[in-house]
Amino acid sequence: MRKFITYIIIITITFVCSDQKKSDKQTVEKSTTEPNLENKITDRKAYVTNPKSTDSLCKSDILKAKSDIDNGKFVYVQAAGLGFGFKRYESDLKKLCKEKGLEYDVDLIGCVVMEGQTQGCYGAYMDKALIDKFGSDFKEKLNRQADSLFLVRILKDEILIFSWDCDEKPEPILENKNYLETTLDVPNLDLKRTELGKTWPAIDLSFIIERNGTISKFYSDNFIPRLKHNEKFKDELYKIAVNYIKTNYPNWKSGKIKKSSVRTDHNLRITFIGKM
Repeated sequence: MRKFITYIIIITITFVCSDQKKSDKQTVEKSTTEPNLENKITDRKAYVTNPKSTDSLCKSDILKAKSDIDNGKFVYVQAAGLGFGFKRYESDLKKLCKEKGLEYDVDLIGCVVMEGQTQGCYGAYMDKALIDKFGSDFKEKLNRQADSLFLVRILKDEILIFSWDCDEKPEPILENKNYLETTLDVPNLDLKRTELGKTWPAIDLSFIIERNGTISKFYSDNFIPRLKHNEKFKDELYKIAVNYIKTNYPNWKSGKIKKSSVRTDHNLRITFIGKM
């Protein structure tokens, strides 16, 4: 379920960015793509003390934040966008916020905005209010506490997490190999590649890596046939991929969080090359 929600969030952000680009082109002559969005969050905290008079988006966000604060509503705002902001310990963070009388919200920062307008000012102003109320390192302490609670919980209940949430991602223990090979030759199958991109069919293969490094429970949610001709080979290619990983990479270094081994749901894209 969590994987599905994560995919939905990423797709939503991508769609919003794409849609906003089209909208901006219709309303202004020039739009700007913000570089290093995550690094700009800190800059906004200073900017909200004196935003430009023409920055209507930011000023509107500030007014909303002031109104909420005046009504006793304090919000922990997590800025998030493509490639940043999503926390592995979000559910634990939400519980901690509730214990401290805070609401929790995610502010999706788009990749494209109208020139002269600043996103994220509501969260930046709320951050200043939280600093005044709880201290300058309040959010950092809360994040560390939530992450510690997350680790205790997943170790105690043997909860499965995704490999990208690890501090140290799982790796295969290589024997007589220099690297993990994910391109397989299958000349016995009548596979076809695309004419334009010369791309071959592929499958996203997932499996569980236990804390002791053993692997099990293979599955796949995504087969990429490239061409309709290759669709009939789906089941056979899946079996080939599973057997290949089991035979050639049976043992793994487990993923780690804070130096502790954890159970992970790992994913590899296996590409199949037919007879050239």
